[in-house]
Amino acid sequence: MVKAAELVAGARAASLRLAIAAFRMLPRPIYLRVKATPSFNRVGRRVLDTMIPPGRWSVIEIVGGPLRGARMELDGRVHKEMVVGYHEPHIVRVIEAQLRRGGLAFDVGAHLGYFTLLMARIVGDEGKVVALEPDPKVFAILGGNLARNPGFSAGCVIPVQAAVGGREGEAQFAEGLDSSTGKLSPEGRTAVLVTTLDRLSRCFGVPHLVKMDIEGGEVEAIRGAQSVLAARQTTFVIEAHTPTLDGECRALLDAGGYACEHLWRGPAGATHILCRPRE
Repeated sequence: MVKAAELVAGARAASLRLAIAAFRMLPRPIYLRVKATPSFNRVGRRVLDTMIPPGRWSVIEIVGGPLRGARMELDGRVHKEMVVGYHEPHIVRVIEAQLRRGGLAFDVGAHLGYFTLLMARIVGDEGKVVALEPDPKVFAILGGNLARNPGFSAGCVIPVQAAVGGREGEAQFAEGLDSSTGKLSPEGRTAVLVTTLDRLSRCFGVPHLVKMDIEGGEVEAIRGAQSVLAARQTTFVIEAHTPTLDGECRALLDAGGYACEHLWRGPAGATHILCRPRE
């Protein structure tokens, strides 16, 4: 007899496949346009979410986009845009434009490794990707995602369980509401190592690209990157989670000789900033 647990697992898998199919019916440009409308956020995403059981982490094959064919441990509901290849396409474009084979990239706030694997695929075995993630639970998942994707040149990735800040040392880390929103906080219960971009550059070299998404710690991370800024060889892609952080990040980089522009503006004031050395 088929066990009840097997029936439930089969139903969940079928629901996930149905949700993925629903996503893939829309070409990415049209989907992104529809996603930006309030009515889609209120209704469409809820309909799709009902197809995917909450809190269901499993190894899922990426079915579209730059990581098509990769296998990653994900939460099918939270990370469905990764699964279909619609995740933050403006950052994907910058990574693909700025990195070359043999290059060096720092993925600061690597999370589950989506952008880490993309960087690794581009730089290849001749290059390096330093993937930094302080959350112990997320870091373990990141390691698993790298291990199961050797074909994406994941062997060139150096995973580092540490946060990036303004000075080296130790700090408290607080878990967020989901796997992507943990951050350094005095109220955190987990002690984590903190390094700086300057320290990393002394260990691995000045990077061609730094992607940074660290939930409010971006300003301190930039303050710890004075030698990297002075080298004027690095392109920064930074997520700033409030208008205040956006302004502070851009002011620091502008003073360091970098020109900044917005790649994306979110509905709640979050932005993605692209900063490159002025000519």
